[in-house]
Amino acid sequence: MLDRNEIGKLLTFRTFLGVGDKEESVSEDWKSSIAEVGSHRIDLMRYLIDSDVKRVFAHLTNLNPNLKASGDDNAMTILEYQNGVRGVLISSRTSYNGNDRMTQLFGTEGAITLYGEKHSVIVEKENGEKNVYTFANELPQSVMEPTTIVGEFLDAIENDTEPIITGKDGLAVMKTLDAIYLSNSEERWVDLDEVEIETDLTSRERK
Repeated sequence: MLDRNEIGKLLTFRTFLGVGDKEESVSEDWKSSIAEVGSHRIDLMRYLIDSDVKRVFAHLTNLNPNLKASGDDNAMTILEYQNGVRGVLISSRTSYNGNDRMTQLFGTEGAITLYGEKHSVIVEKENGEKNVYTFANELPQSVMEPTTIVGEFLDAIENDTEPIITGKDGLAVMKTLDAIYLSNSEERWVDLDEVEIETDLTSRERK
């Protein structure tokens, strides 16, 4: 839909990914809302927008004292992409109404809502037209369904082929996370060019 300009030129988005965690599940440092939860949404938005992140502004916080989490339990991030699209990402470990996964994409001629209240995909046009897409065996957004990504990764190893999600894709997510942490600590916009990761995936030989 985005490729064929279903909603015109993409301008902005807002995306939310939240789970409801208990104390024992967030004790490790890496189990933060932005690193473990938000990283998936950083990856998804990079795919949907088809552009790398240019800069970020983030605020990470701990809101639920009962979690006793060492990492953040809620994170709010503004992301600006190389192609000019801007949006807001919120990740949370305190979504106690269930897993929230709603994403809204806004263009010059309409909007796309993913995982809304009743349907997985809704397209609403500026002219009033509305299209609702349903799928066989569609589950509510509170239910996490299995995906084919793991199987495709194993197939790539067994067949010595390029996986659909490469090391470069993972590196882009990690670089964005590093920029988010730096932005939070210094309370400012951080360009991803400021983040240096000493890994050259283009020259690494397969062992």
